[in-house]
Amino acid sequence: MKLPLYLLLTLVSLSIIGQDSTDLSYHKLDAYTFNIIDGQMFGNGATFLKAEMSKAQFTLFGEYHGSARISEFA
Repeated sequence: MKLPLYLLLTLVSLSIIGQDSTDLSYHKLDAYTFNIIDGQMFGNGATFLKAEMSKAQFTLFGEYHGSARISEFA
């Protein structure tokens, strides 16, 4: 009796937290981009990062595995 109830509750909870849309256009408001040319950052993302990093004691970097671009940034 416990196993079917557990499975039912699990399935119901998954449907509650499921993604309701694949539209990511609302994230454009929170996206900043930049380019690195000759060791210098350019773009609105560069301005944002410099301002935020100047206020931070620690900074963490994430990367896509196999990407060499993080070495240009760091």
